[in-house]
Amino acid sequence: MRTSLPLLQFKTRLVLADDVVDGILNEVFDAGFHIGNIDHPDIGMLPLRTIAYLVVGPASYADRLSRAGWKEVAEMPWVAAPERSHVARFLRVLFAQHGTRPNEVVECDQLSAMLDLVRSGLGVGLLREDVALGAVEKGEVVLWPHGRIEGKLSFIYKSSAEHDPSIVGMLSVLREHWQI
Repeated sequence: MRTSLPLLQFKTRLVLADDVVDGILNEVFDAGFHIGNIDHPDIGMLPLRTIAYLVVGPASYADRLSRAGWKEVAEMPWVAAPERSHVARFLRVLFAQHGTRPNEVVECDQLSAMLDLVRSGLGVGLLREDVALGAVEKGEVVLWPHGRIEGKLSFIYKSSAEHDPSIVGMLSVLREHWQI
């Protein structure tokens, strides 16, 4: 985007999914990337791709996970994400579909550290599919085959700014880059 739109000044912030939406609605941010579903009339979006998340546990849980159903997995210790994150929302939805809630014993506000905490044996976690499968291949974690959830990675902006030249430019660059 910087090369294609040299007159725009870009500032990046790493914030939780719900904070991206709030920042756009409150005009703190002009636009942002968001993982999950949004159904808000004031938010415009350009869906970019689907991202899957999988349930994984420490290698030491291999036997327990291989025999576990939803209730048993929910009762295991969980490494959870912050309430306003897309991972926390996915985890709630995934277990609500089966009438249970995970036993969250540790919260990790650095999603990049989730793998380290699961790998160290603190509990089960929900990881992005590429990260999870890579760790499974290395024998660092084990996969629970029943826990998969998908969400959309989207570029979002305030609907009322849809014709703003900077938003139009960013959407154009993203459409070209993502071949949309």
